[in-house]
Amino acid sequence: MFNIARFKDIEKREYECEIVTPLFLSGADPKKAELRVPPIKAAMRFWWRALYGSDDIEDMAKRESEIFGSTEQKSILKIQVIDKALNLSQAELDKGKFNIYEYLGYGYRVGRDIKTYFADGRLKIQITFKKADRDQIINALGFLIYYGGLGSKSRNGFGCLHCENLQSPLFNHFNKGSLKTFTALSSQALLFDGFSEKSTWKEALAEVGDAYKNGRFELKNSRMDRSLIAKPFARDHSRHAKPYFLHVRKTNMNKYKGQILYLPYEYHEERKRQDYFRACQRMNKSLEQHLGGAK
Repeated sequence: MFNIARFKDIEKREYECEIVTPLFLSGADPKKAELRVPPIKAAMRFWWRALYGSDDIEDMAKRESEIFGSTEQKSILKIQVIDKALNLSQAELDKGKFNIYEYLGYGYRVGRDIKTYFADGRLKIQITFKKADRDQIINALGFLIYYGGLGSKSRNGFGCLHCENLQSPLFNHFNKGSLKTFTALSSQALLFDGFSEKSTWKEALAEVGDAYKNGRFELKNSRMDRSLIAKPFARDHSRHAKPYFLHVRKTNMNKYKGQILYLPYEYHEERKRQDYFRACQRMNKSLEQHLGGAK
């Protein structure tokens, strides 16, 4: 991480990023891969809320708008992709053991066609921001890169990035406070990072994918409602995203290591809230048994 300009209260920084796992990102045409700035900014907004948001929605919206802007307020924050060397692919994902990549990447097909995606490559992201927002901006970007991802299926371990000149934010500095009504860090957050290092991202993603998939199946075997963990779009608009973020991190030794971040929240339906937490506890127990514990 290095500073390339300082003017008054403004900073500009550049980050060299590498695509670790296939990145599914598109524009108006869902079949065509397109690297755009708005999804990067939206992902940073998400992680900012996860780190610094509150259930005082009015106050959170005000603070968020001051950093990221809104329809009524222009922001100093600017994000540009100033250099890129990306490799496109339309190849079928390797099914892997138990079709794990197809399971995690479900939806990367449109009918019988496969969406074009970024298989690998490098990009340089330039960010301009107010000095007063430095820590919050860098931590939001850090969580995006080291705990999340970009594009479709980012919670399933796709769209992971690696950045050599950006230090990873420490999970234990942020897992504090009470649960929110939205996905956020809290004292109940957990990081399952006891997975072993692998030679390829495929091996690392398969390991975390199998652990997550086995946990889902154990819920079914225990006659627990798996839709409490994650539910896709439904006619009753009751969709909710899972509180688990599968991720593959590239290590300094050019190895790959999987991890799963658990960010629970106050379930939206109060009558199902206790069932939701019981299902999460069962999932966590399965992951702990697989790994021997969590942070």
